Amino acid sequence: MHIATLYGVPVRLHWTFLAVLLLLAVTSPVANWLPLFGLIALLVLVVVAHEFGHILAARQYGIHTKDVLLTPIGGMARMTKMPENPKAEIKIALAGPAVNFVFALIAMPFVLLDPPTAAQAGQPATWNLAHMFVAVNLLLGVFNLLPAFPMDGGRVLRGLLALRMPRLQATSAAVGVGRVLAVVMVLFGLFYNPWLILIAVFIWLVGGLELRQEQVLEARRRMRHGGGEVPPELAAMLRMLGIDPNSAAAAQYRHAYQQPQAPPGEPDGAPHAGPTASARRARPSHDWPFGGIPAQGTGRHNGHSQRPQAEAPKPEEGPREVKVEVVGARANRPIPGDDEADQANHHTGRDGRHYYKGQELL
Repeated sequence: MHIATLYGVPVRLHWTFLAVLLLLAVTSPVANWLPLFGLIALLVLVVVAHEFGHILAARQYGIHTKDVLLTPIGGMARMTKMPENPKAEIKIALAGPAVNFVFALIAMPFVLLDPPTAAQAGQPATWNLAHMFVAVNLLLGVFNLLPAFPMDGGRVLRGLLALRMPRLQATSAAVGVGRVLAVVMVLFGLFYNPWLILIAVFIWLVGGLELRQEQVLEARRRMRHGGGEVPPELAAMLRMLGIDPNSAAAAQYRHAYQQPQAPPGEPDGAPHAGPTASARRARPSHDWPFGGIPAQGTGRHNGHSQRPQAEAPKPEEGPREVKVEVVGARANRPIPGDDEADQANHHTGRDGRHYYKGQELL
C-alpha cells in the first residue's frame, strides 16, 4: 500500500505490516491503543528516516531507488543496483545508522532534563516522546550494525573484506558470519523475543539470495572481460601488483595470458598441419621458425633462408673427359666440349667418320 512519496521515492507498506497492526489491535486492550499505535507510528518514521539515509548516500554514486518497502521486521530500500566499489558500499551502509545516532543525539538533552521515574522505566510505552525517540533510534542504529549480512553491519563487513579479496569471496564470508548470528538470534528468540526468529529467517534467506546473485554477476563480469577461471599463478601475480584478478583493469592481462600457443601436435599426438602459404606471407620473417621467407615480387630472402640455395654451376674449363668401353687403344679418348675452340678441333673425314684433334671419335 502506497502511503507517501519523499524525494521522488514511493514509500509502501507490505500487507504483512497491516496484518500485524490488526493483530495487535485485536489482542490489546482499547486503553493501550493510543500509546501502542503512537509507538508504532514513531517506529515507522524512524525506519523511513533510516532508509532515506541510505537513499541519499546512494544518489551521490549515481544509484537510484525504486521504492521503500516497510515490513514488520523493518524497512528495505530497493535500489536499482548495488555499489560494486567497496568504499561506496561502506559509506551507503553506514548512512542509515548514522541518521539514527544523529536523531538520538539531538533528542538526548530532553531526556537528560526529564529522566523517567521508576514506574515509567518499567513501561516504555508510557514514556514521554523524547525518551521513546532516543530509545528507538539507539536500538535501531545499534541493531543494524550487527555484522549479519544483508543488514547494514553485514554490508560494512563485506565492503571491508572486499578491500582485501575478490567481491564474491567477501560476500560468501559475510553471508557465513550472518548465518552464524542468525542461529544465535533463533536461540534467543525461543526464550526472549519471537521477533528475533523472524529476523533470523530473513537474514538466512536474503543472505543466500544475494550470494547467488553475486555469483551470477561475477560470471557476467568474467564473460564481459573475456575472463573465465583466472589461473592461480596469474591471480597471484596480479595481486602482487595491487590489481584485482576479476576487475576490468586485469582484463588485458588475462587476455594476453590466455592466448593459445601453437601446439607441437594435435591432442592425439599426430603432427599438425603447417601454416598455409597466406599465413606464412602474413607473418614477419623473424617470426617464422625456420628463418626468412621470400618477399613478394622479389627473388630475395628477407632473412636467413630455410635451406641454403644451390650454387649456380660454373662453366667447365677445357674439354670434358669420359670413360668409354672400347676395344684396343680407343679407350678414354676426349669428347669435345661446346665452346668454339673445341668446335674448331672437331671435323668429319671423307670416310664419314668424326675426328677430334686428329683422333677418331667413336
